[in-house]
Amino acid sequence: MKPWPNSPSYEVIHLWMCRDLLSPRVDEALELLAPEEQERALGFRFEDDRRRYLGGALLQRTVLGHCLSRPSLALSFIRNEWGKPSLNQGDDSAIRFNSSRSHEVAILAVGAESEVGVDVEYERDLDLSMRCQFSKAERGFIENAPSLTQAFFEIWARKEAYIKGIGRGLSHPLDQFDVSPSGEGFVHDWSEDSPSESWSVRSVELPITGYAAAIAAPYQFLRFEIIEVSFDELLASFA
Repeated sequence: MKPWPNSPSYEVIHLWMCRDLLSPRVDEALELLAPEEQERALGFRFEDDRRRYLGGALLQRTVLGHCLSRPSLALSFIRNEWGKPSLNQGDDSAIRFNSSRSHEVAILAVGAESEVGVDVEYERDLDLSMRCQFSKAERGFIENAPSLTQAFFEIWARKEAYIKGIGRGLSHPLDQFDVSPSGEGFVHDWSEDSPSESWSVRSVELPITGYAAAIAAPYQFLRFEIIEVSFDELLASFA
């Protein structure tokens, strides 16, 4: 197992990726997590949904514990009114993170000082009715793309990364901002609740086909490093 990198700097966002979420071995994570996480996991009706949650939760605790040099179970989390999680101030206010999971893949974005948003989407059957939630420029990008499916999920991942980054989730009106992959990547947000700072969003090419992903942060140029870990590595590193 390669040594894991330390905490990210302000200039670089670390994207930790695990692609083993549907393996039966993921069930082993249940006994490792905090009681409230175990309770939530057991509340899932379908096995695949439970395993996706368990794998994502283990990735989050293990990596953040590593970045903070603290026992994974010693970490505690709080959520804002729209559900975005963050570390309790007593843990480390400099670390910012966001996570996403889809199908077999979980991604955890970890940055320093500034908020971050991330999204990953498995390119499944299209729900074209969602295009009414897209801006005119976003719809044009999709309609003129060589692959309608890839373009749709690229835009969707970019929109999700942004609304997760600003901490408002789907309460933020999807048709009142634009994340088209053009120009310098700035988000154009004309909603009443647009953030005061400028945000940028960037598509991420993952080392696996069939997925779209994106990251967002409140500054112009996003550098990132993808760090792929197996579920076995997460189990071995959990402490």
